[in-house]
This record gives sequence, structure tokens and C-alpha cells, in this order.
Amino acid sequence: MSAAQRTAGGIAALRAQAATGWLQRLDTSAADWEAQLSVVTSTVADALVHGDSQALREILDPVRDELARLFDTRGHAREMRGYLLAVLATARAGLERLPEPFAAQIPADSHAAAMLQALSSERPLSSQELRDRLGTSPSQISRVGRQLLSSGLVVQRRAGRTASWEITPRGLETARASNPHGRNRRAR
Repeated sequence: MSAAQRTAGGIAALRAQAATGWLQRLDTSAADWEAQLSVVTSTVADALVHGDSQALREILDPVRDELARLFDTRGHAREMRGYLLAVLATARAGLERLPEPFAAQIPADSHAAAMLQALSSERPLSSQELRDRLGTSPSQISRVGRQLLSSGLVVQRRAGRTASWEITPRGLETARASNPHGRNRRAR
């Protein structure tokens, strides 16, 4: 397991632990029940934004367990149940759409790694700029770009006939993992 995988796994575990702790302390009679559940919602939202499928998977069981506990009608149990059903549906939908974590293991000497490194160093680049930097053909940029797009590592934006490429957070993480010396990291 790489250092990036261990770090991401640790973050996912911390997110899930925090949300699970809040779920275990829910009080159906509390007027601030929505505030109590906001931590769970934030955990799911953060996981979606960061493409953290591990955190989404780890939150499913605690949410289902809490749903089973909320079958009574005391206090705000009904409202909380509806809220948690929406959280559960959102987490499941996110898992269906997110690529598997670390499924994109890219050899450091590949065209894909070179493209990620070029994109991680600065602003989005046009296809022409990538061809010039990488010394490759338009068809190679297109082929590699499609591969990276399908893995969720880059996004492509079009303005007329001009395509520009931008690295995603997951792509940046993959670029760092494929470049152990840390060159060409984008400044944050």
C-alpha cells in the first residue's frame, strides 16, 4: 500500500469515525436534530467533493444502523429518518458514480503520467500546449486524454474547437504518486 493510499485511508477513517460518533449520540427529542445530523451530511459532501469512495462506503453501515434504531415515532424520529434516508441515497449514488479509489495506477514512464505531470504544474493547458510540451501527436493526446477522463483524473473543457485540459484532485494525487521526487507539483 502506497503512502498516498494510507493517507487517503486515514482521512476516510477519520471522516467516518466523526460521523459515526455523531450518529451514536443522536437525540430524537432535541430541537437541534438537523444540526446534529449536519456532521453526517458534511462528511458525505466532503467525500463526494474529494472523490473519497472509501469514506462513503464506511458511512453506509452506521447510517443504516441508525435508521433501524429510528423506527419509533417519538420526538423527531420521523424527520431524522427521512434525513438519513436522503443521506444514504446520496452516498449510494456517489459510490455508483465515483471511480474506484487508486484504480488508476499509472506507470511513471507512460504518456499518461507525463500528461498528468504537465497538468499538475500550472494552469489548464490546451491540447496544442500539451502536444508541444510532451512532443507527441494530436491523436496521442486525444487517446491518453480519453483514458484519463474515464478514470476521473482530468476534465476537458471546450470553447469552440479549442479543448483545454485540467487535472482533478484525484489526478493530482495520482500524479504525485507517480512522481516520487515531487517535481512539477502545483502550488496551492
